[in-house]
Amino acid sequence: MRRGEIWRYVSKGFGRERLVVVVSTDAINGSPGQGWFLALEVTPEDPGHLLAVELPGTGWVTPQQLDALYQRSCVEQAGLVEHDVMERVASMLRIALDL
Repeated sequence: MRRGEIWRYVSKGFGRERLVVVVSTDAINGSPGQGWFLALEVTPEDPGHLLAVELPGTGWVTPQQLDALYQRSCVEQAGLVEHDVMERVASMLRIALDL
């Protein structure tokens, strides 16, 4: 699992499937025994949020959808976000979190 990958994620016990894009650093994502990662949920339509970023051909992300998720609930890689788009996502998170 790497930053910028898009995954189909199924919450165990809830059966809810959603698309998420990995935003945590690869040091966290690949750390043995870690088991979790940070992600943004991908929504199909423009949410109209000031900081929304479009993932071309996939959907939209906003800082409101930041979540810590379990790697074991990822069922299939569904895509990869281009580097320049991930830079916009990173900027969005820096602005939203005042980093």
